Amino acid sequence: MSLSSCHLGCHFYTLYFKEKFQEDGVPTNLAEQVAPYLVDIEGLESDEEKMAVIEKVYEKITADEGIMETIKNIKSHKWVKVAEGSAVLINTKLSGEVNVIERV
Repeated sequence: MSLSSCHLGCHFYTLYFKEKFQEDGVPTNLAEQVAPYLVDIEGLESDEEKMAVIEKVYEKITADEGIMETIKNIKSHKWVKVAEGSAVLINTKLSGEVNVIERV
């Protein structure tokens, strides 16, 4: 999965699972972490100039250990694993607990 699709997916998850992430101690400040790196490319004329700026931004974001750690924490949350198909929810009838079983 590319960083861009992961980044978009992580933003999606922080919107829908925000309260659960906060309960579980998962950071939900990804947008704030990424914002300082974003550059407006609308004034650039050529696609080559735009791509050069996007590539530099991408490199800076992927070099930021805090951002990458936040993405890792989001991607490792059990609800995200279920949403992405790498785990399944098992509802235990007796206790009413919901457990997550990772797929092998």
